Amino acid sequence: MKQRLLFLIMALLGSSLAGAQSLSLFYEGEQLANGQEVEIVSELNEDPYYEMIAFAQVKNNTDREVSVMVRRITHSVVDGTENQFCWSACYPPFVDVSSVPYPIPGNEMTPEGIFSGHYLPQSKTGTSVLEYSFFIEGDPNDSISFVVKFKVEAVGLADRKEKASISNAYPNPANGMVNFDLDLGNNERNARLVIQNLLGQPLLEQVIEPGAKHLSIPVSELREGVYFYTLYIDNKNIVSKKLVIRR
Repeated sequence: MKQRLLFLIMALLGSSLAGAQSLSLFYEGEQLANGQEVEIVSELNEDPYYEMIAFAQVKNNTDREVSVMVRRITHSVVDGTENQFCWSACYPPFVDVSSVPYPIPGNEMTPEGIFSGHYLPQSKTGTSVLEYSFFIEGDPNDSISFVVKFKVEAVGLADRKEKASISNAYPNPANGMVNFDLDLGNNERNARLVIQNLLGQPLLEQVIEPGAKHLSIPVSELREGVYFYTLYIDNKNIVSKKLVIRR
């Protein structure tokens, strides 16, 4: 009887410990282990507003609503670069901890775009390493985190001369139609523009005709929110920028 009781107590204790972590993380639809590292790689871009973005969704594993905070932990950054994060609201680069918690209902996951980590290379090459820790308000030990390596690689001068470019979208925020100015350089074949949601899923795609200097795309079918548009040349991601749809 004593052995059976001891076994029951140990089983209950093990079950409690296994479920102690209230939160879990998902990146590009895949669940991350606590502290897992992901890498985002980009070629050098001389646009001062160019940014690399890491998105994640947080799931509440409990059956009660929890208020969740975010802490940014800087492991290493390339001099002259900038970074910030958004947790429902966007915080300036000098803020490391969100000031307002985000409520997540029991057994629910944050919507797309609630969290994003932003890195602006500022035309600098190298790798910056940042960690984002999500924790229950009032209980920082009940947390989960992931590490992002933002890696910017140099390109040769010849490649840079042939690099295609695209303007910032206008108007932005957009409503019914969004416009872009183009400079395809020597890359006039197999060019296309893709509008994606915050998970990188393509929603609209427009083939760009050789020699085109301007492009207009109707976005009236897109819901209000934040999107990204990406210029592809020969199926290679040349540059991605932010687009906001507002009704």
